Amino acid sequence: MKRLLLVTAIFISVLLLVPGVVLADNSQTTIGETDLAREAAQLWLDDISGKAASEIPQWQGAIVTSPQSYNNLDGELNAYLFTIENRGVVGYILVSSAMYEYTMFQAGTVNPPAIPELDTAKEAIEKLGFKSDETMLGRPVDLLYTGIDGFYAVYEFANEKVAVNLIYGGATLVSDLSMSMPPPEQYLSAKKSMQPPSILTTGYKTLNMSCWKGSGRGWCGPCSGVSIGAYYRDYCGYEDLYDPNADMYDELYDTMETVESGLFEGTTWPWNYGPGFVEMTENSEGEYDNFDWDDNWAPGPDDYWTIVSDIDNGWPSGLAILAEFHWRAIRGYYWVEQPWGNYYDIICTNSATNDSFEFLDWMELPGEPDVTWLVAIYDE
Repeated sequence: MKRLLLVTAIFISVLLLVPGVVLADNSQTTIGETDLAREAAQLWLDDISGKAASEIPQWQGAIVTSPQSYNNLDGELNAYLFTIENRGVVGYILVSSAMYEYTMFQAGTVNPPAIPELDTAKEAIEKLGFKSDETMLGRPVDLLYTGIDGFYAVYEFANEKVAVNLIYGGATLVSDLSMSMPPPEQYLSAKKSMQPPSILTTGYKTLNMSCWKGSGRGWCGPCSGVSIGAYYRDYCGYEDLYDPNADMYDELYDTMETVESGLFEGTTWPWNYGPGFVEMTENSEGEYDNFDWDDNWAPGPDDYWTIVSDIDNGWPSGLAILAEFHWRAIRGYYWVEQPWGNYYDIICTNSATNDSFEFLDWMELPGEPDVTWLVAIYDE
């Protein structure tokens, strides 16, 4: 049965590449779009679980279940969220609709984003200035996906539509949202132009890193910096960097000049990230003077291979995405070019979700100035 479904998925992929061939409406096909998305999700999961068997053992033999559809801001179906199950929930995977040719957008080893409790949604919406008697909420009227970090439940009341972020909990008017991912034509064109720097058809590597967030220490800039610093300390011979991690966080909070109060409280500006990390290493007991950083204010598709090269050399990066101005640490990569799909994923630690294995589709980042910031951290 699995062989038949694989052949079917390949056949549909080939059809999508043939000019003039258009798939019929779901109601007129024997294979629905949800089924194709499920097959794409399972194929991705089966492949990565084989490569990451020792690091993510809970994905061995896992299956994808419980599809939940998401729309873009034009009301068009653009993604399916699946739960990964193996004797319980062991993660999630977000796969695109036909609009992006059933690619893998995002996956992780934590529970999938969930619709908030009614009281939680009401509290978030009231922070926008709505009075309590105006926030009579029912079930969400829509689920939106606008790009990485952009999972939203939409509530309708008082002639307004308000979106509550399923990861970060904040609320905003739907009219104020924008898509943070490239449109399909741009995305697919960039993906087809990718050229691996070797004759290999797949690659996978991760560094010994994990997400970190301590009690009272949760701002994402220094948290991601701790993931990077602890890796260098524990696995690369820099044993005199700050220890424990809470002390490293406190130092990074200062050296990265994380904003202490006001509208931007908790923000680490990208131009302070690299210099702040290096200053932390210099101020440590080891007084290390061989660390450096490299800034990229608008990383594009081809910069993926620079990340691959850096990881191969043992060098992680900090990544900030404007949608929620959230920092992650890039700890690895996974790419594959096969008849059943081409993927160019980065593997991150994410303090917001407590996930040490968050897979993100690199091609989903728009590559525009002041939208995504990449800061590589080197030891020379």
